[in-house]
Amino acid sequence: MTTKKTWLYLEWLRRTGQTNMYGAVPYLMEEFWFDEEEAKEVLVDWMQNYNPDDYPEVIKPEDFC
Repeated sequence: MTTKKTWLYLEWLRRTGQTNMYGAVPYLMEEFWFDEEEAKEVLVDWMQNYNPDDYPEVIKPEDFC
């Protein structure tokens, strides 16, 4: 379920400051058509494994769309 694209999206979302990451579930649901449970699982997985060094300095929407 977790893909590089979903994690890139979450990192992009974090950097934009559009939402606190605890509020990212609806964003995942809209962007990737996840149901609520899937979105929660992806978010928790990302949070538990988060390492800022895993991401490029610049992330563009084209990287995860």
